[in-house]
Amino acid sequence: MDGTPNCYNAFDESITANSCVLNDKYRFHCTSESKCLSPAMVRNGTSQCIGNEDETYFSEQIAFQAKQLKNIDRLHSKQEWFCHRGILIYYGKDESDKRLGPPSYYDSRCQYQNQRASLSLRFRNENLNKLDIIGIIITLIDNAGLIQLHERVTYIPIHDCNTKINIYLLYRDRPKDTTKNYTIRIDAYDKINLLYLTSWTLPVKFIFMPVNRVSAELIIPARYYCHRVGNLKHREQQKLA
Repeated sequence: MDGTPNCYNAFDESITANSCVLNDKYRFHCTSESKCLSPAMVRNGTSQCIGNEDETYFSEQIAFQAKQLKNIDRLHSKQEWFCHRGILIYYGKDESDKRLGPPSYYDSRCQYQNQRASLSLRFRNENLNKLDIIGIIITLIDNAGLIQLHERVTYIPIHDCNTKINIYLLYRDRPKDTTKNYTIRIDAYDKINLLYLTSWTLPVKFIFMPVNRVSAELIIPARYYCHRVGNLKHREQQKLA
């Protein structure tokens, strides 16, 4: 009874104030009795009003027209398996078949496995500020010093603590040169002030294997600096706040 019709047939303005007091424009009023129903109780299969009017009521206010979606061609059952380890896409105006595959597989249908070093790392910090941002450079190098592949990772102690990093390091040649020895070099530096922190080297063993799995837990040490007192050099640990 606020001067604004909110119930079906404006019965909230023509009957007692106790019948429809909720300010819900979509509520339903039973004309045969002083009762207002929520939209969820209308046409729910259970009669709430005398004469079953809440089950036979139809309102144009809740009708809507669904948008017509663009027809999308479905993949043929044979095309679903076109790329074994990837996703088949249609590329260009001619909609030629292309594949989106992981780096571990290659060729037109992802049917061949790439020779690679599968690296799993977990970092731990030693007296590092949790707000530090550590840059990690991972490089696959052969015994002639030729870089096969390199990757960069950002390690934030407050966010990445105990997070395992998985990276595929691919060889430049396919197949790889099994007469060479390969090493994974990992360098860490502070990305805020570009200070060098430390390096690690991990050997890639069993070169004859197509996939070499290498895993390690690496500790990023606290920073040190050297200063001269008289003729003696003292290495002191720089404590970080």
